[in-house]
Amino acid sequence: MEKDKLEPKLRFPGFTEPWEHRKLGNISKKCIVKNTNKAITETFTNSAEHGIVSQRDFFDKDIANQENISSYYVVNIDDFVYNPRISSSAPCGPISRNKLGRQGIMSPLYTVFSPSGVDLAFLEQYFKTSRWYSYMYLNGDTGARADRFAIKDKSFFDMPIATPSSLNEQEIISTFLDQTDYRITLHQRKEEELQKLKKGLLQKMFPKDGESVPEVRFPNFTNTWEQRELTCLIRLERGLTYKPEDIREDGIRVLRSSNIVGDSFILAYDDVFVDPRVVNIPFSEDGDILITAANGSSKLVGKHALIKGVKPETTVPGGFMFVGKTEYPDFVNALLSAPWYSRFIAKSTAGGNGAIGNLNKNSLMKTLIFKPSLSEMDCIGYMFSMIDSLITLHHRKTEELKKLKKALLQQMFV
Repeated sequence: MEKDKLEPKLRFPGFTEPWEHRKLGNISKKCIVKNTNKAITETFTNSAEHGIVSQRDFFDKDIANQENISSYYVVNIDDFVYNPRISSSAPCGPISRNKLGRQGIMSPLYTVFSPSGVDLAFLEQYFKTSRWYSYMYLNGDTGARADRFAIKDKSFFDMPIATPSSLNEQEIISTFLDQTDYRITLHQRKEEELQKLKKGLLQKMFPKDGESVPEVRFPNFTNTWEQRELTCLIRLERGLTYKPEDIREDGIRVLRSSNIVGDSFILAYDDVFVDPRVVNIPFSEDGDILITAANGSSKLVGKHALIKGVKPETTVPGGFMFVGKTEYPDFVNALLSAPWYSRFIAKSTAGGNGAIGNLNKNSLMKTLIFKPSLSEMDCIGYMFSMIDSLITLHHRKTEELKKLKKALLQQMFV
């Protein structure tokens, strides 16, 4: 390989020609056609997470003042849009492609440009990398607002972009990365569909207020559910209270709230350990249920998850309570996802202005719930356990593919 040869670390076989730097202005032109006669009424926005979307879909209403849309720029199909608003996921602002299949309009605050002589999907993937950030940082104006990145048009369109000289190589790269995006979207949609299914079943498979049987039941179950205190199903323990000086490089592992995703316990250990001598509560085991009992934000109080695959000698911190040794953990975990629990948490944390939340153990234990027969509990718990497993599967697959995509973007572009 030549010493100064411009090429990525990872290439498809058969391509050896060096890449070339081309200015953005040489492969695109700024779009300055305005919506003079207000012929187009649909306003687009460019979201760092979702790309170019209709304002009506993103905000559930039109944000733009209809009296001013004559000064907005027309965005054609496959035009690119730069949004100078910065965020943690788009530190220089996002650049996205209009893939909605229709025209729209954008505020003059955005920069609209139309590429040519380059594979559009390749350019779209390029702007998902961080390769162009350093140029923006070096050439951006220092007087930018805190939430916006400021760069002059000339500097923006002077941006050097490394591209393969072969259009075929551009197309192969973009096709491969587009397929990865498709797989990510597929797993995300599956997870969302399963979450909706679960939410609907939780509404119907537990009794509503004023009723003693659910709307939907498994066949052959007809008995009325019994009203009892929650303490009949669970035993609550408060988590370990420890001091910063108790933290060690090894010892007893402590679970963190960041390990909980949804209602499933997804193992993502932070490897925080404490001195074994301060541990005065039982170790966590598979089948225990974690409940966030205290948090700096009341919105996170009550978050819960069923532990599966816990490592030996693991405990939980004082911000948690945990349900130990319940005979039907899958049913109890589903019960804590039912509508009554959300209402209980909202009532328990009311008046805390959202800043600090704290769940009262005795109040939760004495809460009245309805419970079915043991065999019906078993059926309900098993069904929700299967749904949670599928949700976890698709969530993990999504995260794995996102990590893969991030690595590919670093390796396949210059």
